[in-house]
Amino acid sequence: MTRMILEKLKKMFPKSERIKRQLIYAKQNEYRRFAESVPTQENWIVFSSFAGGSYSCSPRAIYEYMLQSDDYRDFEFIWILKNIDEFQFLKKNPRTQVVKYYSKEFWKVYARAKYWVNNYTMSVYLYPKKDQVYIHTWHGKPIKKIGCDVNGSLTEWNNYRDILFRYTNDVKKMSFLLSCSDFYSDCMRTAFRFDLAGNPDVLVKTGYPRNDSLFKFTQADVDRLKQRMGIPVGKKVILYTPTWRPEHYIKSKGFEYNQKCIDFTKLKRALGDEYVILFRTHHMTVVKDVPEGVINMSDWPDVNEVFIVSDLMIGDYSGTVYDFAVLKRPMVFYLYDREKYEKLPGVYMDLDELPGPIVYHEEELGKAIVETLANFQYDEKYRRFNQKYNPLESIDCAKRTVELCIPPKRKESSV
Repeated sequence: MTRMILEKLKKMFPKSERIKRQLIYAKQNEYRRFAESVPTQENWIVFSSFAGGSYSCSPRAIYEYMLQSDDYRDFEFIWILKNIDEFQFLKKNPRTQVVKYYSKEFWKVYARAKYWVNNYTMSVYLYPKKDQVYIHTWHGKPIKKIGCDVNGSLTEWNNYRDILFRYTNDVKKMSFLLSCSDFYSDCMRTAFRFDLAGNPDVLVKTGYPRNDSLFKFTQADVDRLKQRMGIPVGKKVILYTPTWRPEHYIKSKGFEYNQKCIDFTKLKRALGDEYVILFRTHHMTVVKDVPEGVINMSDWPDVNEVFIVSDLMIGDYSGTVYDFAVLKRPMVFYLYDREKYEKLPGVYMDLDELPGPIVYHEEELGKAIVETLANFQYDEKYRRFNQKYNPLESIDCAKRTVELCIPPKRKESSV
């Protein structure tokens, strides 16, 4: 059946899973035929973060390492972005182009680029040729269950059949899937259903390139960032990074932030004037009204910059906990809905391993923050946490990744 006929049938029967799958396969085949008709450029590399939503995360770290390395001076770089006007500054970098997500040029560069670097599930229509290399840098380290592991898979926001198709389809394409620990590898194997995908050897222990910057900053960097963020000099900085809650799902939009979980006016009163609170939500969370009394950092492009200006994190089930732990700074864990969350969506780790006090009631939070900051020690429990969940994090994960996955080429080309 042709793609045009299938698209008409999809409009007539929008809920038909069979027609939906047939249309996907038709578009995949159409792309494959085009890709096979054009030569692969050995020194092209295409980058994408959050499906073209940002210039960030491990793809950015890998790109910036390659950009400054003499070994890759003959490579050409293409960034896929939805809002290309916002990222025109990238064109000032040597050998760098910016291409709009899902434009005609989008399909052309993926068909021709030897290397793909991506931190999100890839478009189901794209499929690498035999001589192309797809490097997947998942965008977070999971505490909560992800992909095919999520409990309650028959809910509106998590249709298991769709998730299974998307995740197994993606892992089948991968040449490399970056891992930061044995624990992480085990999570990825089940979340992506390696047993069904038939591609069990893609995991490589490199650490997370995006976290290299957590080993490189100076106090001058911190001071400069605080000034840009509007953080008053001399304040103690508390960072709150809540993840999404399944019960707050909004169809076709994401997960609404639960405004009732913390009264920030009361929290600031409990802490006093010497504290300032930063607020950063999960990228899938919708915030209708920014809570009063906080500095909203949800749209700040580099989360690591938010980490390094913060003295303490209020964490929950967000993977930001693992990354912040690299800094060996104090954390307090606000798990007001622990019993519910352990059931849906579920968690991978024993939450009692978290390296800091766990608070279940809002009125206890201010006291826990003050006491933890005053008495913090990087103790044996915290060390065990980093040894288990962050054993590979270091200053050179990007270098390690590139040397393993992208051997340098010496070949002239232009986009």
